[in-house]
Amino acid sequence: AIQLIMELRKNFQIEISTQNLLETPTVAALNELIQPALHNHRPRTFEPDLSSLLVKLQKGDSQKQPLFLIHPAGGHVFFYRDLVHSLTTQRPVYGIQAQGIDGKTPLLKSIEEMATLYIKAIRTVSPNGPYILGGSSLGGTVAFEIAQQLHTLGQKVALLLLIDTPSPDHLPVQFKDELELLAYFFIVGGNNFSMSETQIRSFGSHKLRKYLLEHGKATHKLPAEMTLEQFRHLIEMMKIHLQTLWDYKAQPYLGRIVFFRALERDEFNSYNPEQGWIDLAKDGVKVHEVPGNHITMNYPPHVQVIAE
Repeated sequence: AIQLIMELRKNFQIEISTQNLLETPTVAALNELIQPALHNHRPRTFEPDLSSLLVKLQKGDSQKQPLFLIHPAGGHVFFYRDLVHSLTTQRPVYGIQAQGIDGKTPLLKSIEEMATLYIKAIRTVSPNGPYILGGSSLGGTVAFEIAQQLHTLGQKVALLLLIDTPSPDHLPVQFKDELELLAYFFIVGGNNFSMSETQIRSFGSHKLRKYLLEHGKATHKLPAEMTLEQFRHLIEMMKIHLQTLWDYKAQPYLGRIVFFRALERDEFNSYNPEQGWIDLAKDGVKVHEVPGNHITMNYPPHVQVIAE
């Protein structure tokens, strides 16, 4: 997405957002969006139809209540593309991306703040429930708090989906520093990345960022034209989001949770991430086991199990 946006900017002197790109997923639809700017022969910035937090991942049947998927650490919702493409239902699907993803607006530094803001965005599409909410990892924790706040507002939550979301007393390890954080996302993300801690330490943060950026481009896990500054901002968002996870104090939940647990566990993530949710959810937790690890479970072919 970033690569395409940069190419459009360079070749046509136009600015489109990630929301525009996801909401116009064909060449024909994108053509309709940019034609007015081309005819006017002047740069034009396109404002998304919805709030900057809402990204329409699947149009679906407007008569059905939408599924809202909350961003994981890092703030992006492209992470859910494979899941949405695997769904056979015609239910509308929206991704909620993080405030501050543009590098201009401030980052929110608590789960509670995120939930309060995201509810406002959700209710511009669906003023009333029953709501269907979900998220992977951090996104599931934010979805949980959204459900709590919606209940306080007198709204119903029909379904709460957590994708390998660590419960408050089964959190992932706290990384000693940015070096460990960077290595983690490449190791667990299935990037064929192998580097010892001694090698990581020999790089230093700046050199490791540059190395991982190039490695990510070479393995097609990062856009070919992503800049070092964009990569640095992504890392900063991940650090802040992970801190909100460790700071969050979850309260008992009156509803039911559907939990998707990755079968492959590692030294970074708890072996039983669902356990704390079982203690909190008054109406129980239904656990589904999914092939893959904390990250790769969201990619084909494993994500098909979640979709089904």
